[in-house]
Amino acid sequence: GGIAWSREEMVPGIIATGLPVFDAAGRACAGLSVGVPTVRFDAAREARVEQALRDASAQISAALGWRAETRRAAE
Repeated sequence: GGIAWSREEMVPGIIATGLPVFDAAGRACAGLSVGVPTVRFDAAREARVEQALRDASAQISAALGWRAETRRAAE
């Protein structure tokens, strides 16, 4: 969850995806996105890009003090 896709809605010929970065309080404080030319985009690249974004978002959020288990406990 939490991932956004733009499949040429904003820029013809570009597929982009993005995820939020969270601060210590759990607020979205930044975002990460990657754009790929549509002609170079396939299911394998989609999976790699999504996983790379998820990893980077988690690492940056953790560096900012975000702990996902804290959010789960509060829900």
